[in-house]
Amino acid sequence: MLLLLVAVALVQPALKVGVIADDLVDYSTWAKPYASEWTGEKIASLLREEGFEVHLLTREQLNLAGLQQFGAVLIATDHTYPEIGAWGGPVAQALVEYVRSGGIYVMPIGVPHFIAKDIQTGRLDSDHWADFFDLRASTAQGVLPLRLTKQGRAIDLPDPQHLNVPPIRQILPERSAVLVWSSNYVPCLVAVPFGSGWLIHWGAGEKMDASVRDYWIRAAGKTIRAAKAGRLRAVPPAELMREEGLEGKSLDDLDRELFAPAPSPLSGTPAVTVRLSPDAERSTQSSRKVLSLDGACQMLGLPKGRGDERMLLQGKGWEDAISAETP
Repeated sequence: MLLLLVAVALVQPALKVGVIADDLVDYSTWAKPYASEWTGEKIASLLREEGFEVHLLTREQLNLAGLQQFGAVLIATDHTYPEIGAWGGPVAQALVEYVRSGGIYVMPIGVPHFIAKDIQTGRLDSDHWADFFDLRASTAQGVLPLRLTKQGRAIDLPDPQHLNVPPIRQILPERSAVLVWSSNYVPCLVAVPFGSGWLIHWGAGEKMDASVRDYWIRAAGKTIRAAKAGRLRAVPPAELMREEGLEGKSLDDLDRELFAPAPSPLSGTPAVTVRLSPDAERSTQSSRKVLSLDGACQMLGLPKGRGDERMLLQGKGWEDAISAETP
């Protein structure tokens, strides 16, 4: 029986992934220098290495029937989605229904469905800040290095710490499966449930070179498989922080961790012991800078010109207690 199950598993067809790329998309200003790394064939080759059956989508497949041939659809750009006519047209409607009915839509840096490229004219239709998936987006300022969350480690995502690309875009869902985030907890790789399907978003940039592409494709592949296997769990932000052991921490606490001072260059020097005289009287003089009624400026409670070390130590029993020369 065990051999039969193994044999069945071996002959199961590979998950089919459709790729939207090349003439069907456009690129932002910062992504254009890397456009040659995001061609359909290069993306398809990487996905095949991950064990997927990959097909480059054609214009004729940009409809619900065409999309539903694939378990997941990946768009290989940071900037646009292909449309027939204006933004929010028949391709947008097909994408929405595809994901709602159980499909997976995978988006790299940016939010490609905020801008439409008319595949008939090449014209871009932009300035849509609330998209047809009912998501909103904002700019972000993530701090490197990137880190896996507990859920990211659970689905065996590769370590992202070597990537020099902090999160600069984030979508703002009520619930999501955050898999990669920055050191200041800005989400980077996120899976968002939509109907019966998932939206997978990568928000790090601006660089989109081959190293970023290769990591993103590998991570997206594992996320697709986890989604299909029911291993992703979307939670509200507060629950995510609780699961990560960050519940109750304020922004000040997080800032102290992120911006803790580096070790002093003198931290390796021998300790210096200072002996204080036990009968030294506690000074009651004010340390504030004041202006007396006659207009004479005083510093540390002493008249101007007399606030030096000798005057402060005189008569306080400290002269022999501190082994230091006072000029």
